[in-house]
Amino acid sequence: MLAGIYYGAAYGGSTTAILVNLPGEASSVVTTIDGHQMAKQGRVGPALAAAAIGSFFAGCVGVLAMAIFSGPIAQVAFKFGPAEYFSLMLLGLVGMDVNSGVVRFSFGSTALWEGIDFIVITIGIFAFAEIVTTLERKSSSDAVVAPIKTLMPTRTDIRRMTPSILRGSALGSVLGILPGAGVSLACSLPTASKRKSRNTVTSSARAP
Repeated sequence: MLAGIYYGAAYGGSTTAILVNLPGEASSVVTTIDGHQMAKQGRVGPALAAAAIGSFFAGCVGVLAMAIFSGPIAQVAFKFGPAEYFSLMLLGLVGMDVNSGVVRFSFGSTALWEGIDFIVITIGIFAFAEIVTTLERKSSSDAVVAPIKTLMPTRTDIRRMTPSILRGSALGSVLGILPGAGVSLACSLPTASKRKSRNTVTSSARAP
């Protein structure tokens, strides 16, 4: 049940990211890059379907990987030495110490007492600017009711999204195992890898 709540919340954030360019939570930031552009082109259905299929497949892969590798990873954790513990301590320096109550590296700001909140940064960068832009834009277009069949991805869409889903599932599962990486890095790195591979293919095609 807890896994269903978590994955449901993670997928729900992609809906607003696609429709109105407002990421619902940290993992939906990268969804605004391509998802909202597809919505502006009138391809809301394929964008939402791609998010649903990708979230379902990656979630299944992540749960399966956790069930398989939990034992070996626990054995590795018992072998941590001073260098590994020091590296993990660096990830939690910002904020209030839960034992002593001492605030560290907050620079006098109470907003950093609980650490760096990526959600606040995301809303400040994306949501507020999009809200202002939407309020300034005057829209006189009428609502269009599309047939249900246009909301489903075509075979071409499925063929194009399959490599991205497989790449994101693999990289996300690996990064999710690492301590301190977080969902933001697990979602951003596959997108950066996709764009890098796309640029590499384009450069190779243009080379003499």
